[in-house]
Amino acid sequence: MKGKRSKTSIKSGQDPGTIFYVGDQPEGAPTKLSLIEYSVNYFEETVLNAISDCNHKPETNTVKWLNVDGVHESKIISDIGAKFHLHSLLLEDVTNTQQRPKIEEYENILFIVVKMLSYDSIKKRVEIEQVSLVLGSNFLISFQEDIEGDLFDNLRQQLRAGKQKITNSGADYLLYLMLDIMIDHYFVMLEKIGAEMDDMEDFLIETSSNDIMKDIYRLKRELIMLRKNLWPMREMLAILERTEYALLSKSSHFYFRDIYDHAIQAIETIEMYRDMLSGMMEIYLSTASNRLNSIMKVLTTISTIFIPLTFIVGVYGMNFDFMPELHWKYGYLLVWGFMAASVCFMVYFFKRKQWF
Repeated sequence: MKGKRSKTSIKSGQDPGTIFYVGDQPEGAPTKLSLIEYSVNYFEETVLNAISDCNHKPETNTVKWLNVDGVHESKIISDIGAKFHLHSLLLEDVTNTQQRPKIEEYENILFIVVKMLSYDSIKKRVEIEQVSLVLGSNFLISFQEDIEGDLFDNLRQQLRAGKQKITNSGADYLLYLMLDIMIDHYFVMLEKIGAEMDDMEDFLIETSSNDIMKDIYRLKRELIMLRKNLWPMREMLAILERTEYALLSKSSHFYFRDIYDHAIQAIETIEMYRDMLSGMMEIYLSTASNRLNSIMKVLTTISTIFIPLTFIVGVYGMNFDFMPELHWKYGYLLVWGFMAASVCFMVYFFKRKQWF
């Protein structure tokens, strides 16, 4: 049976700018479009049936936030690109959900790829979803791979309530808030991993079951995955904080610096957890080794005690005719007494030496 060809290998060799989805979203899954438009004294939220329903005018004073749930339909992605005059290479990166976090500047457009991470406590694994953010002069487009919800419900509630800090600011501040929400959620995820590690450590002290080793290796893989996604995220935020982009106001650099600090803190937490897991692994191996040594010590002691007994039994088990002890009246009892004395002496000697 031939192996299934991956979507990445199918995409390989196609022309630059080709819109081709390489993720795991099933065919036929719906793509949801939602638009929030706001200003100081204005708010409107709309669910769009098609991108043509979006009345985008670059010269307006309102800020538009277009959220796209599902990037698997190339026709819809292409229509969005035509509506907002997005570069074909940008659209290609949107549908390639295996991108590493990065930032790129196009003409009048700032394109950012980030990873929205969460920890499934039931499946005990890190869930990774790519989020592509397109910042324009008065709009922000967020492309999300999944359609099962996101982390931005609280942000939507603040917009509906007309929070002045948001409505008085531009689309760059909305970009900051979305990045800040995703970075802060990393700490929620790390807190869950930390709680699981605490339970594992308590279990490790009580027992040395082989199952704990599987959990340690599983968490190590998850932390490697987190580190793989957070390190480029840190680089991207450093560029975003230090580079003066035309679409970002000078005051926004302070906010992006704050996100950058949070990213560093998250990476340091991951490194700390990796060290803790390494320590737990050493504790497990040391406990298993000590347990094995204790077992071997008991077995060795028993074997040593039986060595002289085996020797005596072997000597008197020989079939020679001239063995005077075999004809003694109390020879049997004397042998048993000698063997018992040998056992008592060896036990006393071992205890005196504190060998057990």
